[in-house]
Amino acid sequence: MQFTRASDYAVRVLSYLANANGSVSRAQSIAAATAIPESFLSKILGQLSRAGIVRSHRGARGGFSLIADPKALTLLDVVEAMEGPQHLHLCDSPDPCVYKEYCP
Repeated sequence: MQFTRASDYAVRVLSYLANANGSVSRAQSIAAATAIPESFLSKILGQLSRAGIVRSHRGARGGFSLIADPKALTLLDVVEAMEGPQHLHLCDSPDPCVYKEYCP
C-alpha cells in the first residue's frame, strides 16, 4: 500500500505534535519543521481537527495540539482521517462473498 501525500504529511504533523508534549504549536512552526507547504498544511490540520485528532486553539497564542493520546493513535486512524474508511478487500463482486463470515 502506498500512502497519499496528504497521509504522509499528516503522519509528519502528528509526529511533530506528539514531540511537543501537549503544548500548542503554530502552523508556521509546524510547516517549517516538517517541510510541508503552509497552504497544504492548513487543509491537513483541518481534516485532523474534524477527525478529533488535533485541537485548534484560536487567538494570539493559538495553534494546534494533539487531542488523542499519541500512544493510542494508530496509523489507520491517521489514514482514515485523511482518506476516509479503508478496506483490505474490495466488495464489488456480484458473487456471494467468501469472506462474509469473518469480515466486519
